[in-house]
Amino acid sequence: MRKKKGKAAALLLAAALSLSAVFGAAVPAAASTTADKVPDPRATATVTPAEPGVGSPFGVDLSFTQNVENFDCKDVDHIKVDVTEASGSISVSHKGYYAENISEDSGDNNISTLSYDLHIPQKYLKRSGSNYGVLKFEITYYSSTDDKDVAESKSDSHDLKFTVEYLVFSKLDSSSDTENDGRLTVSSYKLDHTPVKEGETFSLTLTVKNSSSLACTHAVSVLDLSGAEGVSISGETDTKTLGSLNAGATATVTYPLKCLSKMTTGSYPVAVSLSADDVTAASSKIYLPITGTKAGKDDTGEVGDSKPQLIIESYDFGGKAVTGGQEFNLVMNVRNTGSVPIDNCKMTVGSDTGDSDSDKSTAVGSVFTPSQSSNTFFIPSLGSNATVKKEIALLPKADAAPNSYGVIVNFSYDAVVDGKRQTLTSEETITIPLAQPIRFEVGDPVLSNPFYMGEPGQISIDYVNKGKSKVYNVSVELKGNFDTEESSQYIGNLDSGASDSFQANLTPQKEGSLSGTATFSYEDASGKVLTVAKDFSCDVQAAEAPTMGGPDGLNPDGTPGAKPEKSGPGWKLWAGIAAGAAVVAAGTVFFLKKRKAKKMRLLEEAEDYDDTPGGGI
Repeated sequence: MRKKKGKAAALLLAAALSLSAVFGAAVPAAASTTADKVPDPRATATVTPAEPGVGSPFGVDLSFTQNVENFDCKDVDHIKVDVTEASGSISVSHKGYYAENISEDSGDNNISTLSYDLHIPQKYLKRSGSNYGVLKFEITYYSSTDDKDVAESKSDSHDLKFTVEYLVFSKLDSSSDTENDGRLTVSSYKLDHTPVKEGETFSLTLTVKNSSSLACTHAVSVLDLSGAEGVSISGETDTKTLGSLNAGATATVTYPLKCLSKMTTGSYPVAVSLSADDVTAASSKIYLPITGTKAGKDDTGEVGDSKPQLIIESYDFGGKAVTGGQEFNLVMNVRNTGSVPIDNCKMTVGSDTGDSDSDKSTAVGSVFTPSQSSNTFFIPSLGSNATVKKEIALLPKADAAPNSYGVIVNFSYDAVVDGKRQTLTSEETITIPLAQPIRFEVGDPVLSNPFYMGEPGQISIDYVNKGKSKVYNVSVELKGNFDTEESSQYIGNLDSGASDSFQANLTPQKEGSLSGTATFSYEDASGKVLTVAKDFSCDVQAAEAPTMGGPDGLNPDGTPGAKPEKSGPGWKLWAGIAAGAAVVAAGTVFFLKKRKAKKMRLLEEAEDYDDTPGGGI
């Protein structure tokens, strides 16, 4: 009996396993159906401006579309969109928005297409970096008037909440040549008072110039004080809007700044980034001279500190901007402003790279290079409030762009402070303006001399930029006793090594002499207007008389040639030419006959010589 019961139990267990295998296979299929999720919306956008510069505001108009199954637009009261940035290159000042123009388009298979729009004004978005710009949208569908009840999908009961990311602008191309197309530049700057001392407030005013040949819009200035530790903007943002700038126009912008109560004496670098819609972004670096009492980063300002400071009290490089490729002497007066002497001082002269994005270099070789010595000096000792003069010959890079470049001086010295011998360091930066010689040359005018009254003649003038700097806004103006349609012509910017030719048609106003002046004007990198004037002149004769035929008075076809009218000075010229031609023809005939007679006489003598016996005379 136990064997029979065992067999029955085994049969029941096999049957149960078979049923579970059959019905268990259908469960995952049903689960996968309920796990299907409503697809995220798809976005398209229009960005204004399309490629904003760093610091420039921009706006975005977006359109969203989404396919939803078993959806009724009446189930959604409103759609909320929370906007953030996902790339580190966009500043978003307002994040919560509500969708507009919500509509539904019913399609086949119970699938509806939901559409809605979103507008983000320029005042809420600003480009803060040169990398790719990506906006992230958190989209929620609400079924009630407040933001509490989230709508659900009828097909799977999932909350209708979605996340969408959209690339609004590309990465800025850092290899673009801002030198070729012109750019926004800081042409000058000034402080409201000097010297600026620690703890003071002061104003920095920048003059920005559009050096390109095109007008630009939405010009923006961004001040970067990351390299000026202890200096900050007082009560305002780092971004200033300049508006629109025509070609060659300038605009000023003022930043209110303040210093910490305790700062070291030195020149503090400040970077200025300039951008606009139609001009390549550019940056400049300026230096703020600040006087302080702090000896260094380790100076806490507590009573008892008496660390000596070394400063460059004054320096001289000739008084004028140095020229690329030409050696100059830099003389520096170094003062120990401390109350204790220093000794074993090493002084190193270095050069800034001239790039606002680059670190300072203590090894000369970027812009200025020592030409007759090393870049290091040794000062055995320097007493309290004493000075020492050091001089070094520097050679600027021959192809350096016109700008102001920093020369960095590092000091490492020993001093006994509060009874302890310490090794101290300090750094000073001085600014030296560098210029490149302008070698814009204009050739001598070439005219189709002579000119004839009432008929246009041509003038051609070659010009070339032989310098290493670009010249801007080249134009030419013609003045004189003539008529022309090319009296004033704008040529534009001329790159280094470029050349071309200016041509114009001139119509004389009277017989005698035509004279005039061609004046070329252009600007250098600093905006200074220069001119080159070339005088020209030529003879003006009466209009040409009609043809007289050949020397015999007949045309090539045998018909009589037209006789010139004997009026005005023109017929005398033609008569003289005809007489001269006749004399030349007669002389030629006489010469040929005489030559032929001589040749015949020589041949006869040669025959007589051959007839003489023995070949003698």
